[in-house]
Amino acid sequence: AAPGARIPATWARMLLDATPAHGVLVAAGDNDTYPVWYLQEVMGYRRDVRVVTLPLLPAAWYRAELHRRDRLLPESAVTMWDVGDGSTAREIARRAEAEGRPVAVSLYVDRADRDAIGRRWRANGMTFVLDTTGRAAADSVVIEPETAWAERLAAVARPVVARRVRPSTDPAQEYFQSLMRCPAHVVQRARGVD
Repeated sequence: AAPGARIPATWARMLLDATPAHGVLVAAGDNDTYPVWYLQEVMGYRRDVRVVTLPLLPAAWYRAELHRRDRLLPESAVTMWDVGDGSTAREIARRAEAEGRPVAVSLYVDRADRDAIGRRWRANGMTFVLDTTGRAAADSVVIEPETAWAERLAAVARPVVARRVRPSTDPAQEYFQSLMRCPAHVVQRARGVD
């Protein structure tokens, strides 16, 4: 296999592993959605996690699926216009929490979108998990240094990130590789620094 060919699958596995059981994983777009869907649908891995893709929320057909499959949106939200203010994602998080389903966001989701969903997060590998315990202060991310997730991250990512990635016009692989390489990048993403 070409160097870097395993990066999407490794990234997806790390996202799913960092999402609590029966959780809702909010994804930022294609780069963190398609690899996860592949692992779930083709490989049968972590099918308990429901992926919600932020850029698809304006599409009525997608909101209808979120209502039909998981009741993550009320029927009234299917026909409303999503104005991109985060209200649809916030409603999904609220309904997931009401059903006891943890909400996680991909590390790839930017801080403004994450803040629109909720204001208290806990870093957990390649995701931030909405903190319903009250441990995190408002407008913050709890980042615990030297946690088990940082060790798992390093162990899983080491063989993948040790390879040189062929330069490309799409910087996604280099970006994902940098996130997998060092937990310090998790801290930077938490603070909204890219």
